[in-house]
Amino acid sequence: MIGNMYERIQQRNNYKRERSVYKLGLNNHTNEPYKEITHEMFNKLIQQRDQYKAENEKLKEEVEHLNSVIQEEEDWKLLELEERWE
Repeated sequence: MIGNMYERIQQRNNYKRERSVYKLGLNNHTNEPYKEITHEMFNKLIQQRDQYKAENEKLKEEVEHLNSVIQEEEDWKLLELEERWE
């Protein structure tokens, strides 16, 4: 009975360890992160963040431009309506 409980505890601990390795990229033996993988992933995330920031800025500029174009169109329509009423 005690041996069976010990096996269950070991299985649970192994499962937890494997899950943490899968989630965090940890070394199986020392339970420490792989530094190369962590730095690679971190650098990729920084590059992606910078790329998304640049794309976001471009999209903001495009939206501002389109809003100004829409506003100009609305202004022209209002001017045309005012001319018709006069």
